[in-house]
Amino acid sequence: MKRAFTVMTCAAALAACSADISEKSRMRLPKTPEAEMEQLDITGIGFGQRGSFRIFNPATGSDEAGGNYVRSAGRAELFDFGGNVGRVEFTLNGDRIDGRLAAFCEYDEADTALSEAIEMTIKPFSYRCKMERDGFPIDAGLEIHARGIGGNERRGEIVFEGERLELRSVHKMKGGGLPSGTPVGYVFMKDGREIGGVDTNGIRTNRIYLPRDPGLQEAAMMASLALAIVWDPQDTLED
Repeated sequence: MKRAFTVMTCAAALAACSADISEKSRMRLPKTPEAEMEQLDITGIGFGQRGSFRIFNPATGSDEAGGNYVRSAGRAELFDFGGNVGRVEFTLNGDRIDGRLAAFCEYDEADTALSEAIEMTIKPFSYRCKMERDGFPIDAGLEIHARGIGGNERRGEIVFEGERLELRSVHKMKGGGLPSGTPVGYVFMKDGREIGGVDTNGIRTNRIYLPRDPGLQEAAMMASLALAIVWDPQDTLED
């Protein structure tokens, strides 16, 4: 019995350690008062090309929305150079969504080989989305771009039926330490102030820090999903 208890204790300690490491690796929180945003969890995004997801509210224990996604990533010839390309399509509907939203996204970046071991980016990462509601195009779109040749920071915006949110990549984690070379999440900004964001560094769960302003919630959820579902080219270099 003592041996069994020891094994169980070690397993529990390892699980707690793993959870702690996972929490520390999440992006730093948006600089927003807690009263002005709420945390929702995106669950169900696995490792495959297609699947379904849900947006879960841990405070109420209920689902707020859900949908399906399809995605791909690979290599292609771009501008006579090698390049990374990818696509994402997803739908979203639920209690907080008017009708059924859909997004159609694609990204590209081009590089050239300087030697067998060294490549140089000549066209930075660029990601774009168009959106629909109930099968009809709407005045909504997302664009985000890496800044400069070889730059890690990404900036862009989502424009959604008259609302505009600025998007900026986050490279600092909750646990501190050196910034990540690739984004661990994104913050949403309006009028120069952070109002929410999305953590994209989760293994089984990604977090949305959703603005409580009802007029911004659809835009924030669509941006969150577009950024959480996409296969980043940095994650597929070794595939």
